[in-house]
Amino acid sequence: MWAPKGQQPQVLSAPTNQKIGYFGAVNSSTGELFTETNHPFNGETFELFLTNFLAAKGRDEIKIVMVLDNASWHKQAVKNLEAQFPNSFKALFLPPYSPDLNPIERLWRLTRRCCTHNKYFDCLEILKNVVEAFFSKFAGANEILARLCAIS
Repeated sequence: MWAPKGQQPQVLSAPTNQKIGYFGAVNSSTGELFTETNHPFNGETFELFLTNFLAAKGRDEIKIVMVLDNASWHKQAVKNLEAQFPNSFKALFLPPYSPDLNPIERLWRLTRRCCTHNKYFDCLEILKNVVEAFFSKFAGANEILARLCAIS
């Protein structure tokens, strides 16, 4: 950020270690977004997210190929679901150390830029409301998000 010489800009921050995290999936063709908050991030909560995602998206109607980075909690959850739904779910793991190739990472970056950068939130609930209001814009098909997350 630019600031007058000798003046250090300050952004308030709460003296807490509270946090909120989201799992998310974006359809790179339509821009439709599916998110869910979970804590902690581990194999169990990721498998629960994938199960809820597949239930919401009609796993029997189409084959879903999900692009994932190599987070340790992804591997076991995916193994269980691919065995359970071999005809409707497939994971495509990115090469190691290349998480920015995952289309959802573009949305996470945009979310931070639009919702959280240089902003102070009095409590976690306010932050959650701001982020979820932003996500709600992409609940249905969305051309802007489709372009942002397009796989080329």
